[in-house]
Formats: sequence, structure tokens, C-alpha cells
Amino acid sequence: LQEYQRIFTFLHDADIHQSVTLAPNAIGNYIPMYSDSYLLYAGWAVLHVVPDDELLERFLVQYVDATEEFIQENVSAVRGWGTGRAAAYSNAYGKTVEPIDFIGGTEFIRTALEKHRDVQAHYADYLRKYQVEYIITDALAPDNPRIPGGASIQYRDDRLTIYRL
Repeated sequence: LQEYQRIFTFLHDADIHQSVTLAPNAIGNYIPMYSDSYLLYAGWAVLHVVPDDELLERFLVQYVDATEEFIQENVSAVRGWGTGRAAAYSNAYGKTVEPIDFIGGTEFIRTALEKHRDVQAHYADYLRKYQVEYIITDALAPDNPRIPGGASIQYRDDRLTIYRL
């Protein structure tokens, strides 16, 4: 957490409040706790209060460069499938249950990939739709969001960068 303190100090000192932010999961976990800004998508969350279609759309914006394999492997992030739910289904069905089996299987993947192509083609429009104002990147993160053209650097150090859209 200390490694991200400079992000929260900057957000506070720059008077950035109640803005929608896109960030790698590790940083994103802390944004709602240590600032009054919001995340477009919280990849490690398992409970969401948005409709499934919107959650999928936010997931695809967060991971705009995702592959079909990534979508299949991370389907739990799209539908809040955690170890507790997996264990409950395993107990109920007496076998290992895969999340994809309960959310539409290959049809879900097909639909997600169609939507993904649209998000890729209209990425900036989706950022505007969800009122994303800032994107944070981390030189050490494997899941940095894509930076659209026209974004300006508001903060940069040897590891972290904050862009304003």
C-alpha cells in the first residue's frame, strides 16, 4: 500500500474528487478506500450492483486488448464467481463446476467477443459513456489500461503515471 501512497497524495493535493478512474487491479483495489474517486471496473470484486450486460461492457473496456483466451480464463471476474460459490456448486453437484457452464457457455463467449470488437473499435466512446476522467498506469503492473490519444500526463514518477482524458 505504501508504494501507492503518492497516487493518493496527488489525487488529494490536485483536488481530484468523485471522478471515474481506470487503473490496474492492484492499485484499483485501494482507490475507493483511500480516495473519494470511483473505478470503472473492479477486477477483484465478486459482488457487483450493475446489470450483467453493463458489467461485461465495463470488463471489456478495462481489458480492451483482451484475447478470447483471457476472457474465458477470467470469466469469474465478469460474473462474480468466487471460491465460495464454486465450493457451493461443487457440493450441490458433486463435481467440479466451471463458471462458464453457469453463465452461458460458448454462447456467452461468442457474445462477449462480439461486444469486445465493438469496444475496441469505439474505445474512446466507451470511456466517455462511463465518464472516465483519469487513467493510472504502473510500470510493474501486467494489466495496465490502454491510454487513448489526447490523454495528458498529470503526474509521473519512476513507476506510476496518471493521465487525464
